[in-house]
Amino acid sequence: TTGVDLGTVEVYDPLSDTWETKAPMPKPRTNAGVCVFDDKIYIIGGIKDSSVFNFSNDLQIYHPNTDTWDTTKTPMNYKRDPYACVLDDLIFVIGGTDGPPYAGLHRVEAYDTTFNTWTQKANTQEGRKGSSVEIINGEIYAIGGEDIGKPVMDLEVYDPFADSWTKLSQTPIWYTLHASSVFKDKIYLIGGSIIGGRNDIFQPTSIIYEYDPHKDLTGLVDFVNVNRRYAAPGIDSVLIMTKIRNPAGITLSSKIQAPDQTPVDSLQLFDDGNHHDGEADDSLFANLWPVLPVEERFYYVDLKITRIDTDTIVNHMNNMANFSTIGPIVFDHYEVPFHNPTRFSLKLFLRNDGSVATAHGVSAEVSTADTNVTGIPANNQSFGDMAPGQTKTSGNYLINTQNNPTSVKFIVRIFSDDFFFWSDSLTVIITGLTENVASIPTEYTLKQNYPNPFNPTTNIEFSVPKTSEVTLKIFNIVGQQVEILISDRLSAGSYSYEWDASKLASGVYLYRLQAGKFVETKKMVLIR
Repeated sequence: TTGVDLGTVEVYDPLSDTWETKAPMPKPRTNAGVCVFDDKIYIIGGIKDSSVFNFSNDLQIYHPNTDTWDTTKTPMNYKRDPYACVLDDLIFVIGGTDGPPYAGLHRVEAYDTTFNTWTQKANTQEGRKGSSVEIINGEIYAIGGEDIGKPVMDLEVYDPFADSWTKLSQTPIWYTLHASSVFKDKIYLIGGSIIGGRNDIFQPTSIIYEYDPHKDLTGLVDFVNVNRRYAAPGIDSVLIMTKIRNPAGITLSSKIQAPDQTPVDSLQLFDDGNHHDGEADDSLFANLWPVLPVEERFYYVDLKITRIDTDTIVNHMNNMANFSTIGPIVFDHYEVPFHNPTRFSLKLFLRNDGSVATAHGVSAEVSTADTNVTGIPANNQSFGDMAPGQTKTSGNYLINTQNNPTSVKFIVRIFSDDFFFWSDSLTVIITGLTENVASIPTEYTLKQNYPNPFNPTTNIEFSVPKTSEVTLKIFNIVGQQVEILISDRLSAGSYSYEWDASKLASGVYLYRLQAGKFVETKKMVLIR
């Protein structure tokens, strides 16, 4: 059911354990930034009509002494639902989101209550919505959140003198929509939602984590890398390396984990010049991990920092790098279903050369250095899950060309669940390039997707009779945009696109094609 945006204000008296109703907000809001400064409550931005997600940049100020509201102050520069805090007599508003596709924002603004002005500050390094902000020792900490369903686990700290943000430790789990509080210079993360399972389902949690900024050495870590994205089990070794500034008094080790955080192995890292770590005492730590001759699987690499004098762990940085022993997924063969002097379509077939494990959520991008290729719209194509030994294909890659090339060499980057693990190459031979007039459609069409109902992939086909600006978008049943599949200028032709809805819930979805003045929308049903 559609909720109602409230302007209700109530005050709680802990001495009498009673609630009292106060003057309501002149402009009801949800998801607004809230903070207290100079004995007044500031309500900043938020959503002023949650039925259509209409975002606001209004500033409303409540005066508790007179039970009145002031709505005459200068609004934020950007409409959004930010997080607010007070630092050095300025009100900072950070992140949030401003509408479809509901990306986490990097924007930071500061409000000067004396001059009634807003000033742009340095953006956060990560876009954040569903996060929290806290103040410790004159610095702002931004914690957790998400960005279009992707976890934001890096904690960031803002230095007001340098006007800059620095990444620190990651949260132990993906926290979003949580509460936080400061007690004795430590931050406590309370409740909220975490993400679990292969379908990234939000789950409420009662977990509480404590963060101590005085023990956080993450700012000293320049990088954590592995030399292989794919490693053959029982054959290859993976070099794990990290660069850390001022490493005196600490030791470093890495932990290799399965995706469910089950420990697989641990590895001490050295800076002695004898473990593929460069020169001794150059702050580059490394060591080789012989890949176990066990099942094909996906691995995360964590970094653990330990103080030598106390043997206590002061940092455990999660998921700093990853690699896979699944597959490899390789190029098998290709087809060219359509070509003319300015465009051809490429259908790729990939093969899982592994013998045990399924590669989940496989997708691939193609690229080329050939200057005769002028563009590759809708480049990332989904192949879905690939069982060992299985060969699968995807929707067509659309290759815009010039000068009638007879062959094009491509590099293929292959992903699993959006992680890049494998690469391959191919040369596409294009023969008899003549414009096939019969293949050019005479009218705009949008076909019904197939299969329908589907789980989790379906094909969407459409035709355009002349070069047009084309968008193909997916919406949920209440009209919220879910994904943009195509937004490009396409030549006349017939096209097919495979949509992967593996991260979405069951239900009715709409797909809409707009090409020039042609607009058509159809329904499809996802059944999980």
